[in-house]
Amino acid sequence: MVIDIDDEEALRLLSANPPEILTSRTGGGGYHLWFRCDSPELTRTFLINSEGRHIGEVRGDGAYVVVPPSATPAGAYTWHRRAPIPVTNDPQGFVARLLAQL
Repeated sequence: MVIDIDDEEALRLLSANPPEILTSRTGGGGYHLWFRCDSPELTRTFLINSEGRHIGEVRGDGAYVVVPPSATPAGAYTWHRRAPIPVTNDPQGFVARLLAQL
């Protein structure tokens, strides 16, 4: 599963305090945070901050993500942080805990 972060403020916070998780940069300058879930229940969930602003989305079972070293018209995808891929059986809780750090 991937957490796709596109919001500029969230990107600044993520750059200043990156989590220890496998991360790639998207062609448009965002981040993909990768994790594994043994029981995927999220397919595509939009992430909204406390102010109601869209900051990204979770892409899971049935969704697709572009993987480095792919390129799109927006730019090339690259690996940003190589780290172990965390495993969770609680994807909603995992996403909430990770986003609480932003």
